[in-house]
Amino acid sequence: MKAKLRVIHRWISLCVATLWVVQALSGAYLVFHRSIDDMTLGASGRPQDAAAIGRAIASLERQPPGGQVLQYFRSGGVEGQVDLLVDRPDGRRQVVRIDGATGEVLRQSAWERPLSQVAISRQVFLLHKQLLSGAVGDWFVGLSGVLLATNLLIALRLAWPARGRWRNTLVPQPSKSPAMTALAWHRAVGLWLAPMGLLAALTGALIVWSPQLERAAGATLPPPARCASAVDGARRVEPGVAEQAARAVYPDGLVAVVTLPRDRSCYAVRLKRPGEWRRVYGTTIVYVDAASGLALKSRDALAAPTPVRMVMGLYPLHAGEWGGIATRVLALVVGIWLCATIVLGVTLWLKRRPGGKPAPRSAR
Repeated sequence: MKAKLRVIHRWISLCVATLWVVQALSGAYLVFHRSIDDMTLGASGRPQDAAAIGRAIASLERQPPGGQVLQYFRSGGVEGQVDLLVDRPDGRRQVVRIDGATGEVLRQSAWERPLSQVAISRQVFLLHKQLLSGAVGDWFVGLSGVLLATNLLIALRLAWPARGRWRNTLVPQPSKSPAMTALAWHRAVGLWLAPMGLLAALTGALIVWSPQLERAAGATLPPPARCASAVDGARRVEPGVAEQAARAVYPDGLVAVVTLPRDRSCYAVRLKRPGEWRRVYGTTIVYVDAASGLALKSRDALAAPTPVRMVMGLYPLHAGEWGGIATRVLALVVGIWLCATIVLGVTLWLKRRPGGKPAPRSAR
């Protein structure tokens, strides 16, 4: 049985090694990508000002080439930096980075296409999430995550040491044979963080199907009926008023994302409350009437049913956000760990390949 598992493990790893290395390296970068990206833009670092953001929105929609601001959200890195998601008249979707304290435009980049105009950090995100291939890439990455989790389970079965041999297995002793050394370290490194690797692989795969999971769990909060009956010509309150209304419902919440009224007459304000696993984009939401500025409907992420909280917890578990800086560093280490195990495994295969001699049974 072990011989068959060993063959399956070897060939799955060799066939998908390049993809997994790309996923691991890009995932490791994404753990801190918001801070890395923000530090390159030289923002003031002051707290964002809703009035300044409102002026920036009005200016972008009024001045050529114009367009419609769909939402704005915190960058998640340096304090006060805000991204505006804009639909241009020619069909382009752009991200306009502003200093949220002053409204100054710091960068304009494409959302997804053309790729040459997409910011580097977002390119890495799109590579990690969908291999730069849209919905098809999403599914491919999801299936890759399932395959990785399966392969890690097979590897655990093969590498599990006998009683009393854990110390020597986890810290291999020097060997005269390069192949034996590579095998010992491949086995040891694989055991070090295998449970965390399994968690990252499974949550990453499930994130691909999170829209379906959210619908099944009832995690999507529909807007109130009043939002669907906009009054023609009604004046829209400023975004800052919507933020204040949402904060009145959840005073301890930090505004993360504000979706502006478009085909409905409501703002959707997402807040991050203390106790939520998400580091930046919390899942507490408040709908605010765009004409009156009154909060109409809300959902407290901390009081959501268990199935909803499980679905909402997929991303922070995958990205290491659930336990603060310590688990984010752990997520970074897991990415490096996965690369190391793959490199050691391929090295072992290359060292054993020319002679075609199997390793001694005691080493398996």
